[in-house]
Amino acid sequence: MCQQPVGTQQLAGDALARVDTSRLNPNRLKLLYLLQTVTAIQLQEDAHNAAIRYAGITGEKNAGFPPDNVVLGWAQDAADGRAPEDAAMRDVCASALQPRRRRPLLAVSLSVMLAHCLLFAGVATGIDATDSWRLRLGYQTIAGLLTSMFMVALAIAGVVLLARWRMRQDAPQTRGRKVAQVVGSCLVVMAVTCLALVVAIVTIFATDGTERIIARGVRSGSADGRPYDYVALDMENGYGAARSTTYWRTRDFIVMQEWSPAQDYDTKAERKTTADSSDAGTGTTDSSTSATKSEDASSDPISSNASDSGTPDVDSASALADQMRAVARYLQEQGVVPGASEPALDYDAKGHAYASLGTQSQTVNGKTVEVGYELRDNGESQRPSGTARELVLERTYPNGEGDAELVGFYLVDHQTLTVTDENRTPW
Repeated sequence: MCQQPVGTQQLAGDALARVDTSRLNPNRLKLLYLLQTVTAIQLQEDAHNAAIRYAGITGEKNAGFPPDNVVLGWAQDAADGRAPEDAAMRDVCASALQPRRRRPLLAVSLSVMLAHCLLFAGVATGIDATDSWRLRLGYQTIAGLLTSMFMVALAIAGVVLLARWRMRQDAPQTRGRKVAQVVGSCLVVMAVTCLALVVAIVTIFATDGTERIIARGVRSGSADGRPYDYVALDMENGYGAARSTTYWRTRDFIVMQEWSPAQDYDTKAERKTTADSSDAGTGTTDSSTSATKSEDASSDPISSNASDSGTPDVDSASALADQMRAVARYLQEQGVVPGASEPALDYDAKGHAYASLGTQSQTVNGKTVEVGYELRDNGESQRPSGTARELVLERTYPNGEGDAELVGFYLVDHQTLTVTDENRTPW
């Protein structure tokens, strides 16, 4: 259009004059006035009107339009008989008509942010809690905070890009529509910001603990032969409450699985247990000494309570844990209990040992309920080959849909850990 025969330029000028400007967005309207200015100069007509309209439209900075004073200067030079060079106007037309430049860095950045948010949401919500999986504290803290920031950034970028896309559409933008778009965009950004704050707060308070690596590259107990790192997780049960320690294994920095055998590698816990035992022994000696020095003093009640405690020593607890794991594996192989997780030995308020074997959904009387399975220690039992540990399997209803039920009794040999089903359910 910038250098065509006069007849062609006349036809182009007539076509540009018939364009309905009410259906054009600002960028296309500015391009129309630029082409009208150049065509008027080529036809040696008055180009001031088109040039002034061109200068009155604000286009995008990266759209390739020449400065307003340059186009106004062309119109003035043409009016003074000094027509601008055709090559210069041709280059300007080519720059304004070329396709929009892409922003690969912006696209890659937004893609990485979105991928991270989806990955964190999928990992955080997709972990199978019944098999005792959880996120590692370091990853959960850093990834959660990054997710919160990325959510706000994606919301703002989405609103800005949507607004620019609407500006480029050939549709009239009424005042009411613009106000609705601004209000809607603000509400979206505020809602996403509130959700990001919730994610950040939950992430910070959910990682109130200390993670310790107690062993690296352990292959013992690994079914696939690959090495695991053993982790001790010290958590606070509440403000002012004692800290509890759970044990896990992991192969990466994202997730870890609860693994009670890892406690055998925790030298810090062993030192603490030894120190507590030494303190208890010192206290007993002091009590005995004070009782000897006191002629009519009665026996120390604290020492009596300590000696009557139902908590077993370390060796018996370790042996009982091995026996419970043996029964758990037997029940999992027989399909009696769900999953393949290792049970963790624990004690109730009365000092009785038990281990949770997980939960699953079952249909009872036509209704789907959540049931759990627990192993409980029932003491020693006589066998023809000697004594064995008797463990009782109970079915519980965590949500209160029913009462606890006896499932079976099992004997475990102390030496071989061989499991025998007693095939009985009543006491």
